[in-house]
Amino acid sequence: MMFFKLSVKNIKQSLQNYTIYFITLIIGVAIFYTFNSMGSQTAVLKLSKSSRDIVKQIIQLMSVVSVIVSIILGYLIIYANNFLIRRRKKEFGLYQTLGMSKRKIAQLLLAETILIGIISLIVGLFVGTFLSQGMSLLVIRMFQADLSQFAFSFSASAAVKSCIYFGGIYILVMIFNVITVSRYKLINLLNASKRNEVLKVKSNIVSVILFIASIICIGTAYYMLRVDHVLFTDLTKTVVMLVLGAVGTYLFFSSLAGFLLKLVQLRKSTYYKNLNMFVLRQVNSRINTMKISMTIISLMLLLTIGIMSSALSLVSAMNGDVNENNLCDFTLIGYDNKNTDILGTMKKDGVDYTKYVSETLQIPYYRTTNKEMDTKEYIGDETAKKIENKFGGMVTIHETPLFVIKLSDYNKLMKFYGKDELQLNDAEYGLVANHDEFTKYYNELLKTRRTVTISGTYLTPNDTSCIDVPLENSNMKAEMGTFVIPDAVFTSHPDSFREGTTRAYGNYVSGDTEKIEEDFLGRLQAVYKKGDKKPYPYEVSFTKEEMKSSQMGTTASFTFIGLYLGIIFSITSAAILAIGQLSESADNKERYGILRKLGVDNKMINMSLLLQIGIYFILPLLVAVVHSVVGLREVSRVISIFGNMQLDKNIAITALFLVIIYGAYFIATYIGSKGIIKEKEKYIG
Repeated sequence: MMFFKLSVKNIKQSLQNYTIYFITLIIGVAIFYTFNSMGSQTAVLKLSKSSRDIVKQIIQLMSVVSVIVSIILGYLIIYANNFLIRRRKKEFGLYQTLGMSKRKIAQLLLAETILIGIISLIVGLFVGTFLSQGMSLLVIRMFQADLSQFAFSFSASAAVKSCIYFGGIYILVMIFNVITVSRYKLINLLNASKRNEVLKVKSNIVSVILFIASIICIGTAYYMLRVDHVLFTDLTKTVVMLVLGAVGTYLFFSSLAGFLLKLVQLRKSTYYKNLNMFVLRQVNSRINTMKISMTIISLMLLLTIGIMSSALSLVSAMNGDVNENNLCDFTLIGYDNKNTDILGTMKKDGVDYTKYVSETLQIPYYRTTNKEMDTKEYIGDETAKKIENKFGGMVTIHETPLFVIKLSDYNKLMKFYGKDELQLNDAEYGLVANHDEFTKYYNELLKTRRTVTISGTYLTPNDTSCIDVPLENSNMKAEMGTFVIPDAVFTSHPDSFREGTTRAYGNYVSGDTEKIEEDFLGRLQAVYKKGDKKPYPYEVSFTKEEMKSSQMGTTASFTFIGLYLGIIFSITSAAILAIGQLSESADNKERYGILRKLGVDNKMINMSLLLQIGIYFILPLLVAVVHSVVGLREVSRVISIFGNMQLDKNIAITALFLVIIYGAYFIATYIGSKGIIKEKEKYIG
């Protein structure tokens, strides 16, 4: 009972002085619960089968990501707990002086840890329950569910999972506490506040060598990323690049401890102004002892910026209007002239598609033997290299002809789509393309009246821009170029063309489109069984429903993962910095007291504290920003394959998000540090 009362008093004291620690614990539990409780609300929503499948996949994905999150939060909790123990060394020394054994102190810490765990879990689950309702509304909006089905819900499974994960973390904390307390000596505990950290200032030569080594490591990593494009092409080199970047960051912070002090010392007027000398010594000492932590923080901030910006950018790139890219219900494609009559073959094989499909259209697409209409030849070698570089080596422009479609067939398709038909004279051609990166260069060529020649017949563009229309179902603007040629050219030069693909288009009968498609595809699967002698009459099928599901699944997955990891990484980074600075303030409380005795007023002390905390917070963020600028430029190459990624806009959103969280922790740290350096000694509540 005595231990319980003492534990409660100690926790009350901790709540007053270390609010950041407890708030971070509560936020961690709340976020963990929120992102693992998606299934509770979707269970009562009337989602379509495809939407339910997507939600199930996201829930499974969240479970995997939650393991990573729990490891990160575990590190944060152990780190913060170490700070609390260091803060209370003198208190533990007093306990031992009064006759309390180390075993009893360990039991006291055990009771406190259990109480802290119970409090943070209860409050965190309470907060998470309300936050999860907002998550449910996001799911409803994203999957276009019926809002009237929304109901306040509590996820027992997410609560149990939170208790298991955080319970495991607290058990590790207990073990850590017992080991830590057993190693302390009484004399060190009693003199903890009087022990000064030895300031190890590196020599100029060592600092320069470390700085040069850091630049070499980081520069090599940047070169591998931006020039060799290893990020998405070579796993081994990617690992080497990441290791070089991490080592370079660590060496940079190692050299910075000496550089920063020496650099300011060169300007005597700045060094001796106000309390700059004291601040710089403090910052130098902190960087010197926190090199590893600052490296980890900087890399976590890099991940925050990278993951959130990339996720939001990919979502914006793929989140176009599905209806614009799917003007019919399905497209069936047969490649390489293997089957020129897809619909006829299906009917012959006993697939009565008229039960499911109200209207159909079948169009042949041709290849041409004309070299001028090769992709690389048409756009030019230099432009082809630009596109390949833009996509970071993910796209190769082969010397293969672009597809060609007859004008009459193209107009049949436009009529089927309900679009305006195209008018060409016998000396004109049209170019269909809607992929942003390709149309940019195509339009430049069309403005110059770029001609093509087919067996001596010259054709000029009918317009100065590409025709923006999809020629097959897709979840993005993916048309990279198809020529529309007058029928007369086909009639005059039949040997210049060979049939390349056949595309069959169709619209379902009226009714529940998802159910009709499920029955239609089920019928096809029954007739064209895998491994059977009778193969499918087409190689690829794209349906509007599949594209909707694909886009929705990608959007939802990247949104939730980006938010989940972004919030956790940013909170963890800011909390580690905050707790580290609070620890520094506690250790230096007596030094600030000496400054007051020397006549330094509170305004100057507070200004020096603000400057010290500002430098400490800004340094790892600046390094992370530089890394992210280089990294995101490379990532943008790949994402641009999917369309306009709006990277600048999403970086701005991520920056605003970081400013809010980072700024909140910065302000809380400053206020908390001011309170610590002013407080009177208290050991036993």
